[in-house]
Amino acid sequence: MRSLSTSCKFGLALMMGHLRDRISRRMHAAQRQRWRRAAAADGSFGGNGEHPGLQSAGPLDQSLTDSSPPADTQQLEDSVRQQAGIQPPSAAVQQQQQEEQQEDQEDGPAAQQRGRWQRHLPRWQLPAVPWELNTTIVLMGVWGVWFTFAAHTLVPTLLQWAGVQLSSSSASQALRHLALDTLQVAATVLLLHRGLRQYQPRQLGLFALQLRPLKRWLPAVAAGAATFPLIDCIYKRLVSWMAIEEAAGGAAEQIMAASSPATQALWFGVLAICAPIWEEIMFRGFLLPSLARYLPAWAAVGTTSLIFAAVHFSREGALPLLLLGCVFATAYAATRNLLAPILLHSLWNCLLLVQLMRGGG
Repeated sequence: MRSLSTSCKFGLALMMGHLRDRISRRMHAAQRQRWRRAAAADGSFGGNGEHPGLQSAGPLDQSLTDSSPPADTQQLEDSVRQQAGIQPPSAAVQQQQQEEQQEDQEDGPAAQQRGRWQRHLPRWQLPAVPWELNTTIVLMGVWGVWFTFAAHTLVPTLLQWAGVQLSSSSASQALRHLALDTLQVAATVLLLHRGLRQYQPRQLGLFALQLRPLKRWLPAVAAGAATFPLIDCIYKRLVSWMAIEEAAGGAAEQIMAASSPATQALWFGVLAICAPIWEEIMFRGFLLPSLARYLPAWAAVGTTSLIFAAVHFSREGALPLLLLGCVFATAYAATRNLLAPILLHSLWNCLLLVQLMRGGG
């Protein structure tokens, strides 16, 4: 309470100081106009149109900075204080106020430099969502059921109808994953459009995909990509620690066994294009801001990343996927642009793809 009272006193004293300066300037301007009118009448002023007393007293600015205001100005200040019930500021308050003003003037260039530097920093704030938590739970549940149905029933059935013979070969599995992920992109966009269209999320800054200006999101991509060597090292150490001979599983074996360029192109379409698009739209574009309405930003990032790692069902990749989820979420929070996490996700998958093709995965 004491600090609040002192702050109020400082503010009121500052306000009265500004009021006194304005009144003083107006009085001097009016007095100067009266002198000029008198000069036109009797010609008793100097050649430069100024009053002789002013010429001897110095510039007008000196009179404005005089510490003793005119009597009528002081009376006006006293009347204003009486009407507002404000006591005149004490000498200690006035001295502390003057010291603060002097410090502000000394720190002016540094403060301006900090302001220019802060304007170039990314905005670490997620877009606000208008929907409730039950909407998030329902849409995520529908999305999970749809993905399970599409992966185990719909896509195999469609491929069989198209005359594609499913087998354990690399080409067959690549075609199956490409069909599933392509269908998942369309289903994710359609589900979110139908479920959130009443809120008009695009007008609220959600699901933004802005290519320009590049300087607003490319630095976040570069910073995120700089963490890839460390995450890759952690992944390989976990594989070695768990004594997993083939940590990447069946998909890795299929990719490494792929010899034809057509099959490699199919895997590239799955890992570098389709999967990053629908996963980032769902996890970073929808789930992350939805949780940020009820959780702090860091908790929303951690929860989203944990769910992101869990749905990949990888024991040795759980921690790297968690870290990657945090990197992707941070890139989105810094840019509010889905292009940043989508590109980062695609770069990571391409890195893994190249390692697998070279036999180093």
